Amino acid sequence: MPGSIAVVDSNPPINEHFETDDKNLKPNTNRHSKQKKISTTFALINFLKGMIGPGCFALPLAFKQAGLWCAFTVVFIFGIIAALCMIKLVVSAQYLCERYKCGPLDYGQLGQEAFNSHKRLRKFKYVARWIINTCLILLQLGICSVYYIFIVDHSKEIVEIIWPHSTINRDLYFLFTLPALLVLCLVRSLYVLSLFSLLGNVFVVASLAIILGELVTFEHIPTWSLPAFTSLNGFFLAAGSIMYALEGMGTVLPLENKMKHPKEMTGYTGVLSIGVSLVTIIYAACGFYGYITFGDAVQGSITLNLSNSPLNVAVKAMLLCVVYTSFLIMQYPLIELIWPLVKRPLRKRNVRRFWIIGLEYCFRFSLVFLVREWHYDRPEAAFRAAGANAAPTPFQRRSSKAQAQFYCRSTYRRDQDVLSRLIDQYAACVQVDSGRGLARPWNGAGTCNSRRCFSNEIRPFQLDSPG
Repeated sequence: MPGSIAVVDSNPPINEHFETDDKNLKPNTNRHSKQKKISTTFALINFLKGMIGPGCFALPLAFKQAGLWCAFTVVFIFGIIAALCMIKLVVSAQYLCERYKCGPLDYGQLGQEAFNSHKRLRKFKYVARWIINTCLILLQLGICSVYYIFIVDHSKEIVEIIWPHSTINRDLYFLFTLPALLVLCLVRSLYVLSLFSLLGNVFVVASLAIILGELVTFEHIPTWSLPAFTSLNGFFLAAGSIMYALEGMGTVLPLENKMKHPKEMTGYTGVLSIGVSLVTIIYAACGFYGYITFGDAVQGSITLNLSNSPLNVAVKAMLLCVVYTSFLIMQYPLIELIWPLVKRPLRKRNVRRFWIIGLEYCFRFSLVFLVREWHYDRPEAAFRAAGANAAPTPFQRRSSKAQAQFYCRSTYRRDQDVLSRLIDQYAACVQVDSGRGLARPWNGAGTCNSRRCFSNEIRPFQLDSPG
């Protein structure tokens, strides 16, 4: 897959103020290290895996919020903007590597050297580097937290469909998911990660084919009867959802740094151009057909509008596998950003490679525990960090629901009277759903009859539960 970038000077001027005391930058170092690289095809597979996820099934709701043709246009506009930004990012990184003859740059180093190239901004280069790295760390932690919640909730949903009388508490699903993710984090090779991505892409393609096949064959609402544009508020809500769905910037530079031929990342036939084009077309089709099929009845995820037939249950299971394998990809930028800061002092002290690898595994496991504890004890933090308020994807709950859950937990611990707890739970349930006309009475069994309330989306409260 040939690709090209803008040609830079074969003998670029060396910046006399280029500082070599930064241990992360290695002047006169060839980018092609001895570490095993991946091909352009595997880079495209990893990129598609990082871009396409269950979030695309939330786009019909974005079409409902903004209007049919408004959202359809915005998807392509944002797709073009995303592609241009990613290409500009890679071209800038490659130019700086050629200019300063240094090794691969991560996001923080790229921002640092970009500031270093301007006299007035040079004094802020380290500040820019740490701000960029901090934002990326928080973003990826939030995404990993949301993926963890998605795995837990959809595992519970599938088990309850297959086994309707299941009494397994949601806390146990959190516990069962933890070792599965810890095993996944044992993978250190990006090549093996590419194989996981290939399997995930197969599941994504199969799920999309099944869902789009059903959407195309269903009876459609005439397009002229649907609003082309709703309101400015709806436009901004949809824009947030679409921007979040196209969020794949965190994996661009790590993939480019691991490619055998980094220049094939850009160009008209490069990884970014082909990948973003495919993703944009898929997103537009899913949002368009989902909205003209279900209209105003479309839910946060198009899968919620489908029946619980065996085929649709298989789709949900495949999506569960997709998100499970994607967790490692979303964790990869975190490892690339943080672990070198830990490994560098160990190498200076000549620590044996065996112990360094062991500490790396401990670091990977600690990230999983951090993700679990972060969103389990403070669920609203995970959604806020991942942009939940702007993008109501199927694995993101509204912040008001997370706050209501947090309120109910504290209320459960504080109140000792059973009747008082039931009243507080019912009030929180109505608070969550009354704004959408979905409030339903409490059924007396510790769960709410509303499909969009605690029974499916937030952990139900049992009277014998410790909260």
